[in-house]
Amino acid sequence: MEYGSRLHRFVAFVIDFVILIVIWGILSGIGIISINVSGDTEEANTASSVIQAAVAFSYFFLFTAFLGATLGKMAMGLKVVDAEGNQAGMGSVAVRELIVRSAPSSASSSSGER
Repeated sequence: MEYGSRLHRFVAFVIDFVILIVIWGILSGIGIISINVSGDTEEANTASSVIQAAVAFSYFFLFTAFLGATLGKMAMGLKVVDAEGNQAGMGSVAVRELIVRSAPSSASSSSGER
């Protein structure tokens, strides 16, 4: 089994992030979330952050669990597999996504950054 290069995985992540920005922009445009860069209303930012995190987790989880790859990974010819090379199961994908997606926020929150 051959692993994807760091460059391919990084480009796949950038593609996925751009897709998420578009989704978040649409949600903001129709009033489901508010993107407030000034930080004036903490409650709105908290609710929007929870919705954005749920959308991001759902995007990564659903595409990976059902198709074996996100749109970014598909564009780069990558897929998520188990140790035997088969498509990863829903349970392992859920654990993977929870650990991978929560790691950056855990690191920044433990260092005191916002």
